[in-house]
Amino acid sequence: MKTKVLLTSLIVITIISLFTTCKKYPENTLWFKTPSSAISSGYLKGFTVDGVDSLPMFNAILNNPPYGGFNPHTDLWDITTFFWRFDKEGINSSFGSGSFHLFNNKKDIYIYFQMNDGLNGLPVNYNIFYTNESSWKILKLTKNGDLKIQRTYNNKVYEMEFN
Repeated sequence: MKTKVLLTSLIVITIISLFTTCKKYPENTLWFKTPSSAISSGYLKGFTVDGVDSLPMFNAILNNPPYGGFNPHTDLWDITTFFWRFDKEGINSSFGSGSFHLFNNKKDIYIYFQMNDGLNGLPVNYNIFYTNESSWKILKLTKNGDLKIQRTYNNKVYEMEFN
């Protein structure tokens, strides 16, 4: 009888520890799905530099002369309304295109992103990832496709979130 209770307790403790420890991503809700298939297309939901919201900065670049390379326009543009497509082919948006792959046991993502060359008035000087090639730590990856990444560059902590 004692062995049965001990064995049952050991199994319960093991199952609980499997679900509460060893999370690959700190803000993880990804269960039984591969990380590469969970990364999906979406909109830029958040962008911070050292905890400060930087979406207004990119909106100012898009909406103030010389329009960050965009053609003059009368309506206000919002960077969060531009669609970012993450798929097997790579990364595509109105701003440019590139590729990505997971490494470091799928805890980090390498992103190569090249801004458009200025055709159609798209910006070339303001890479949203700050450099063409960058490595980002994955903070959050959910089965719904929410992706939150973080990078330290020039002693500043950058975080981006896509949904």
